[in-house]
Amino acid sequence: LPAEGDLAAMIASTNARLAVLPVWPPDDPRVQRMPKVLDRLLDRGVEAVAELAAVRPARAAAAGVDPHQVTAFLARGPDGWRTDLEPLVANFGLRVSHWTVGPLELPENAAARVDPADVPAAVRRLGEALPAPLVMLAESAIVATGTEGADELIAKIPAEADPHSIPEWVDGRFETIELELPSIDRAVDAEIDLALRVLHGWLAGAQTVLVRLPFDHASMGSRGLDPGPTLPALRTLADNLQGRRVVTTLRLGDGIHALVLAGRERQDGALAIWRDGRAGDPPRDVAVRLGSNPVEQVTLRGERAWLSQDAAGRHVIPVSPEPTFIEGVDLD
Repeated sequence: LPAEGDLAAMIASTNARLAVLPVWPPDDPRVQRMPKVLDRLLDRGVEAVAELAAVRPARAAAAGVDPHQVTAFLARGPDGWRTDLEPLVANFGLRVSHWTVGPLELPENAAARVDPADVPAAVRRLGEALPAPLVMLAESAIVATGTEGADELIAKIPAEADPHSIPEWVDGRFETIELELPSIDRAVDAEIDLALRVLHGWLAGAQTVLVRLPFDHASMGSRGLDPGPTLPALRTLADNLQGRRVVTTLRLGDGIHALVLAGRERQDGALAIWRDGRAGDPPRDVAVRLGSNPVEQVTLRGERAWLSQDAAGRHVIPVSPEPTFIEGVDLD
């Protein structure tokens, strides 16, 4: 790894809001460097997620679990783990609010699947040692966790999940979700995939969506880490979804999807709209009455264009497979 200051500067250069730092087990050489990295990240306005990636092998063996089965160890293991947690409280406890239980990137040889029955107890015991931790779990811990402690969990949606299936993953049980993005070569396809994942998460009731950008480490240079082509689309999604919620959907024709978004003020209305198909397919015009105000269409790259109206006074929206936002909608 680069020096602590250089690493923090590279992370901050991407405008990241969160960075995942390994903080367990305490004898890991990487872990011993993290307090200094955290200091420099916080100085740059970057929040940290503390990753409890593994248990010391001797403690794991005594509890009869794999070292990466952190959830099972916290829920069922002896109280000796508190000794290992003491330096975390001193170095991170008051400066980190997000904690992961178990590795977010599971080693191929690790038998570390999560038993959903262990989740509430693990969250509770972690909360006894740390001040109000917000706990994030790997995707294998999402299913069948029940309602206890669900507001404290972040659901991680793996890249393999189809965007349209995300509401089934969330199912109204998680206010915060983390999206892992698949590796997609064409920039326009990557933008559309990102937008569909975020929009389906919003439709499912998520109030916060965290996105793990697939950084291209091979392109690291004088500019630092390159977050790839999806960052402009992510900024557009954040700008247009922040402070808004999905209040209903509209049926505007076969294969057309439209989410009605309402903000805190009644006049802060918008649509998110797209249609089934592939990138590059020609747009289909849809005529909709959106009110008497000027209405603007915003692409994922932030490009803006005013919508025209037909003879009946309806706004004409060119709808393509790329989701766009329609701003200025009168919800009344």
